[in-house]
Amino acid sequence: MSGQWEVVVKNKQKHGGNQAVKKLTKNERKKFVENAPKVEDILPLDQVKSLYNSLDNKENRKPVQKDSQKDNEAKKTQKKQQPEKKKEVKEKSPVPKSLESAASQIDVKELSSELGIGQARFPDAPLAWLKGLAEYLNAKLDHTSPATSRSTEYPLCALPHEVRQVALKALQAAGEATARHFYEMCLVAMASDMSKGNMPIFGYKVLLQLLAFQNPEITVHNIPKIATIRNSYQNRQPIGLAILWAVGQGGVKNLSVGLKVWQEIMLPVLEMKNYSSAVVGYLRDILNSKSNTKPLSPDQFFTVYDVIHSPKPGLPNTLRQELLGVSGPLRAQAFQKDPEKRLQSFFQPLLERLRPSASKELKEELLNSLVLCLTKDQQSFSIWRQLYTKNLAQSAVLLKHLDSRWESLKAQLPLKTLWDTLTTFKVTNDELRKMKHKEDHLQDCQKYSEELLKKMTVSRSFPWKLGSFFLLLIISALLAYDVQKHGTFKSSSTGSFLKDIGALKYGEHAWARTKYYSQKSYQWAEVNVPHYYSIAVEQAKPYLQQAWDFSIVLADQLYLLYGNIKVFLEEKTPLVVNWVNHFAPGLLEIIKSHSVTAWEAAKHYAFVFWQYVLEYSQLFLKWTQQNVFVGSLSPENLQRYSEGAINTTQVYATWTYDWLLQKVQTLSKIKSV
Repeated sequence: MSGQWEVVVKNKQKHGGNQAVKKLTKNERKKFVENAPKVEDILPLDQVKSLYNSLDNKENRKPVQKDSQKDNEAKKTQKKQQPEKKKEVKEKSPVPKSLESAASQIDVKELSSELGIGQARFPDAPLAWLKGLAEYLNAKLDHTSPATSRSTEYPLCALPHEVRQVALKALQAAGEATARHFYEMCLVAMASDMSKGNMPIFGYKVLLQLLAFQNPEITVHNIPKIATIRNSYQNRQPIGLAILWAVGQGGVKNLSVGLKVWQEIMLPVLEMKNYSSAVVGYLRDILNSKSNTKPLSPDQFFTVYDVIHSPKPGLPNTLRQELLGVSGPLRAQAFQKDPEKRLQSFFQPLLERLRPSASKELKEELLNSLVLCLTKDQQSFSIWRQLYTKNLAQSAVLLKHLDSRWESLKAQLPLKTLWDTLTTFKVTNDELRKMKHKEDHLQDCQKYSEELLKKMTVSRSFPWKLGSFFLLLIISALLAYDVQKHGTFKSSSTGSFLKDIGALKYGEHAWARTKYYSQKSYQWAEVNVPHYYSIAVEQAKPYLQQAWDFSIVLADQLYLLYGNIKVFLEEKTPLVVNWVNHFAPGLLEIIKSHSVTAWEAAKHYAFVFWQYVLEYSQLFLKWTQQNVFVGSLSPENLQRYSEGAINTTQVYATWTYDWLLQKVQTLSKIKSV
């Protein structure tokens, strides 16, 4: 057997045959190795792993003697290298505690240099130097303490602006197709490194977030592959949550992309205990975000709407209520732009979903949305009239809602259009009844339509001010006609009537006195007013001119000051915001959210306080009516006392007037004598 293993002739011939090939020098071999493409850049990750595994198996099959020799050599060299390793460990800098401190230690020049070297070595393989960028950031962003920031832009916001710009330029230089491939590669690498244990991954997270923010569509470019990655790691919660976080970053900047990610990637794991809270929270966050400016289409709206209101037995009650609470922000995102033109496209799907068997929460949400459509877009009434006969059950529920809340809704609804619609419904109901239509909800529709019509035809309270004005106008016209007909006031019917009751002489006396003193006042004013007016003008003109000049100067200064303050705020506000976001990420959003919460709480408690005031005021009035205003203090007795006091006051006033008139006449006679 040993002789068979020592056949050397074949090897020598083989070796001799290869001598004809020209051997490469050491430098040429080094250049060849550096320029040759790597296996990781060509083959997929699964094939690379299988290739390395097969190589490991081959190395394990080598003779045992060689392994033992290598072990001996390793033991000998280990003792020599131990002091050097200790020195190296001592020279290593400590790992930063937080991501912010780690990011602040990144040298922009060093990063640019490393990136430039990679681009020079692999000019035609951008994935190679992008992978180097990811590994560099992984090493530099390693830290010990867990993340504490709740900002939607974390961890990217912790990166200095200059470092972020270098990474962004590198991603843009690679091209869109390469960026999409690199995004998937970073997602797979992040999940793989997390599965290996305590390995730094924040470089992957920063690059994934930067790619998603610059091009949100990149997160939904290959949904099937991302779903496969999610399925591979969904039994390992930390990795699964990291994948959902990375894929969901596109929704932070684009609501349509976020809803697609939520529906395609997150919705399948909604009822899984490890992911329920994250999936519901993501939907809440993207719907409450203010970065979205494009309104949702009806298809997008109802896709999420039906999921929210569908039964989910595997979801805890708290999360189910939180999911139902997202209906308000979802409606706001869909109805926010041009509601007077767009809401008519939402009315029919909403009305068709308003079934009597629907849950209480769904009914309330649908009714609020339908009322909003009727309030903002009058074309919704036309659509309702067209759908009425085929949706009697839904129309009965909507009419009942309008009838029960008429007092609060009548000021918002267009009453003329509503009147026309209800009249049309009444005619349609009569026709259906004559045709003996066997619809259970026809009677309800007829009942609530008639009640609404009655409420709309109820006369309002009498306009006393306008009536009093017209009454005085009519009396004046009749009086003028009476005087003109008889020539003088004394000969008119009104004058004769006043003379018969004895009121004419008092009126003539009052008119004479008024005329006398008016004439005296006019004579005095004719003599003295021009004199005093000239004195006032002479004295006040300089001061008025000075005040006018001062007001002009003050207005100019205020306008200039306003312009300076405006320019200063426009220049400094972004700097202050960036400074706050840099040193306290998420602080502005926290303050904003707490302010909104405080305002909502204040409104709620103010409303509750007002309800209590009304309730206890009514109770106090009832108590006073039953315990205070009884007997001599009853409303009837108080009214009788008031009338008696008014009559007595009138009698004494008449006596006083007669006495004064008598004295005045006596004095006038004495003066005339």
